[in-house]
Amino acid sequence: MHSGSSNISFDGLNLDAGGAKTTGGAVFENGGGDYNSFRNGSIGNVTDEKAALVDGDHFTFDNVRFHDAVLKTAGVHMECLFAIVVPNMVVRNSSFSNCAVMDILFTYGDWWSPLPPPYGNVTLEGNSFGASRMDNGACCHYYGVYVGNTASPPPGPLSNWTVRNNWFENDQAGFDNRPITSSVFCGNTGTAPAAWKEAC
Repeated sequence: MHSGSSNISFDGLNLDAGGAKTTGGAVFENGGGDYNSFRNGSIGNVTDEKAALVDGDHFTFDNVRFHDAVLKTAGVHMECLFAIVVPNMVVRNSSFSNCAVMDILFTYGDWWSPLPPPYGNVTLEGNSFGASRMDNGACCHYYGVYVGNTASPPPGPLSNWTVRNNWFENDQAGFDNRPITSSVFCGNTGTAPAAWKEAC
């Protein structure tokens, strides 16, 4: 399911690739639409491809089960949720299980022309981030959540991020070293990254 429109609410959908490798992209893609949401559903059961790929402003995932993005072919880069230039994104009350490489990767389109502006104001709240898996299903691969570049030059600042009341099977999220302002990491399992405020 691919959408590039704005102001759409996807509610109660269970998107299942049947264990196949999808053609033409992830199981669910939001290609630049703003103020969209995906709620009360599930996305996954895919091989050698992302479960979801999102870019756009104010996208919300709420009560979504991301599952079984399975790596079978060496060298494929994938995760359950690939989030690229997602200012004001919210991921809340959702679960991630059996995701290859990472549960969520936040990144930036440094090959876009013109370059997008820096982004922030991201909220991760009340989620369950299971450990990412190897191609043989063994635990553990990389981070459950990894925040890569958010601006150019990389890695870019983290501004107004809220990471609250999440469970990380891999101990904590991974964050590249960069300036951090007005961001909170609190009530989570694991240790707060350096320079983050811990008060909720």
